[in-house]
Amino acid sequence: MPYGTLTPVMEHTLRNHVQGQVVWDLGAGDLAWSQRLVQLGAKKVVAVDKEPMQGRPGKVEIRKGYFHDIEPSAPDIIPVAFLSWPANYPQRGLLELLDRALKVIYLGKNTDGSACGWPVLFANFYFRNLLAHVPHKGNSLLVYDTYRLPNEGPRRLVAEEYAPLQPEMLSWEEVEGKTFDLPGS
Repeated sequence: MPYGTLTPVMEHTLRNHVQGQVVWDLGAGDLAWSQRLVQLGAKKVVAVDKEPMQGRPGKVEIRKGYFHDIEPSAPDIIPVAFLSWPANYPQRGLLELLDRALKVIYLGKNTDGSACGWPVLFANFYFRNLLAHVPHKGNSLLVYDTYRLPNEGPRRLVAEEYAPLQPEMLSWEEVEGKTFDLPGS
């Protein structure tokens, strides 16, 4: 059973960004999200996890290993990277895979005692364009595309991006519906 939930709006948003694409499910676990991505129209899913993955692959290509051991096939570009409920500590090799992604889809929660990701992971996201943000108390969906140009300057952060920068956990109610400046900008 995967962590998190998808609302109908999240499913619609995901479908728009994965349909016809090769999607890398980074931290695929039990393949539940990988299978869901296929159902939502992904052409193929490359499931990456260090643990053995169970299930019927179908349109899912399994790559067992740590992130730093995984090499994308030629070309070096990952069309879409899907990252759901990532660990809250640095994972060697994950940032390098995300740097190769044209689009990154994040599903997670950083309020109410949950932490999905770590500050440097979010720094990777801050400098990308935010295409979609579907907030929800249970978890939020964020979709990023390419990196912003230096002359574009910083963009406002949404709650899931801002909360991991704070020294204390924030509640959903404290950040719901707000945007924030990148600290120091």
